[in-house]
Amino acid sequence: MVATLCDAAVGIEVIEAAHLTEEERERFGITEFTGAVVANIFPGSLARAGGLEIGDVIQGVNNTPVRDTVDFILCTFGKSQRDILNLSGRRRGRPFTAQVELIARNF
Repeated sequence: MVATLCDAAVGIEVIEAAHLTEEERERFGITEFTGAVVANIFPGSLARAGGLEIGDVIQGVNNTPVRDTVDFILCTFGKSQRDILNLSGRRRGRPFTAQVELIARNF
């Protein structure tokens, strides 16, 4: 599922943590079965500069819990270009935070 919004985009592709294979979970050190896993970061996105990495498990957006990709999209829906998302979650089993500025949707 690609996390794109009406007029702005995070610029990442997310997948359900619960749908990962055991091999994928081991490769990224994922032990959680809830959250939206960053599967791809699109060129031109500010996600990487904001601190996101492939394999990150996003479990919160602006202090709202994220259980799956639907929650992630609902938390970001209606945001505008240049809005900042405060993301939290797990990276290789450890907590992380990131701030990602939304960009114009062009992919």
